[in-house]
Amino acid sequence: MKILLTCSFPFPMSGNGDGGGVSNYIILLKRKLEQLGHTVDFFGYDADTWQFWIPRLNSFLDPAALHPQIEGRLLPYFSRAFPDMPEYMRVREPMRYAFELAAVYCDLASYDVINAQDVASGRAMWRVKPQHVPLITTVHGIIPYELSLRGWASPETEPALWEYFCAQERIGLVSNDWLVVTSHWTKNILTAEFGARPESLSIIQNGMDMERFLQRTSEPPLTVKPPNRKLIGCIARLAREKGIHLLIEALIRLKQDRSDWECWIIGEGTEREVLEEGVRLAMLEDHILFLGHREDAPSLIAQCDIVAVPSLQENCPYVILEAQAAGVAVVAARAGGMPEMMVHEETGILFERDNSFELFLSLKRMLEDEALRSRVALQGMNWGRSYWSIDERVKALVALYLSATGRESATISAVKTKRKPGRKGSGARKRSRRTAGGKPRKRAGKTKASRRIRGKSSTNARRKGRLRLRRRRRRTESRLPGAAHDAIYRELFRPKGSQPLMDAELWGYIRDRLPPGYTIPDPAIEASFS
Repeated sequence: MKILLTCSFPFPMSGNGDGGGVSNYIILLKRKLEQLGHTVDFFGYDADTWQFWIPRLNSFLDPAALHPQIEGRLLPYFSRAFPDMPEYMRVREPMRYAFELAAVYCDLASYDVINAQDVASGRAMWRVKPQHVPLITTVHGIIPYELSLRGWASPETEPALWEYFCAQERIGLVSNDWLVVTSHWTKNILTAEFGARPESLSIIQNGMDMERFLQRTSEPPLTVKPPNRKLIGCIARLAREKGIHLLIEALIRLKQDRSDWECWIIGEGTEREVLEEGVRLAMLEDHILFLGHREDAPSLIAQCDIVAVPSLQENCPYVILEAQAAGVAVVAARAGGMPEMMVHEETGILFERDNSFELFLSLKRMLEDEALRSRVALQGMNWGRSYWSIDERVKALVALYLSATGRESATISAVKTKRKPGRKGSGARKRSRRTAGGKPRKRAGKTKASRRIRGKSSTNARRKGRLRLRRRRRRTESRLPGAAHDAIYRELFRPKGSQPLMDAELWGYIRDRLPPGYTIPDPAIEASFS
């Protein structure tokens, strides 16, 4: 298959710097899919240049070339319809439409399946892709919740921004053929609060390249564990939702109890200066070190006695996978999907979310009880090395891709659950022979002629698969708000003015491949907060 992976978050195309868990997942998924013989491309923003990577050209596209075509249509509309729109939205909206137009330049019709890695890129692809190309959206986080934890887009502080991101979440979650999440917690939130369709949702947790990671843990580290001190590690983006401030509060208490420890905080982020100032005020510079982004993070993890994960919200964080695989005891918050990743006091230690005192007690207990720490580390390692392999996750995704493209008879529901022990054959194969009511279908005759009569030829099967996708899309779009939008939305998007505002060949390629009825603004999202 030819697969396109895409994400609206900046991606480190150069490999320099840490793009976070989503970027690491995309890199690993791409490599594993290619090892299986698939062709895999990536489309998205480059974190270094803030330009679009266009795989068809093996080059970059400056979004500034697209903005004149967008702003001439978008900004007058906003001035008329939303005069009090927050400045952030005025800046972000042209970027969102530039993402859509640049995606068209990737020749989306040449792909067998598109796998978006967030709801924003999923919605963009849904608006511009050809109907016959199926779209799967993988959700790694709940953006409105994360922004609320950072304190700048909450219902109390910025209600307009909060509604804006919630609208994008709701519409993005239904703008796909299939939805993948990494935890039951995420599934429950998205279905209960944001309208995700449970019947088209699959849970596939993250995985890791176990062999490669273990090789890297044995490499010589650039920073060595201090003698006669227990080492606590924390690997995270330095943002409010990662709870590093809670860890520092807990360590301030721990210093009053004992001083035979050191903490390495590995990662970069916007909160670094604030966190470093807190450490200086507590006079703990000799005990808490900020190491920044590190390429040798696996060998640093392997030296730790404890890995702390104090996040206020997580889905299926890689740091827990890596700590367990390295045989390091994990202390994690009861937040998001993390309780699904370990058993308390068996494969990890859990403490109450947003509670620095409980984190202090957990760290103190793990440092004092050598037997408990060793047992949790060993059991976590045995579990992690056998369970967190990426290979099984990639198999589940490939099965999903094949089902979405109609290339395999197995139903998509087969990806969601494991086959029961002692049952011969695939449960998906047995279900595919039944009607929706559970009654067995009459089997087709064995002759080629009878298969054609009953519509069982491969040509008819592919045609039926395409029809099913079209019907699903129509059902989905009918649920979206703003279906009865006025004439301003129905007008086809076309460049204004007599002078070309960008390269004519580039714009001509995009314009000719926009689907019929494509409009700027996106009627569903704009109508949802108008």
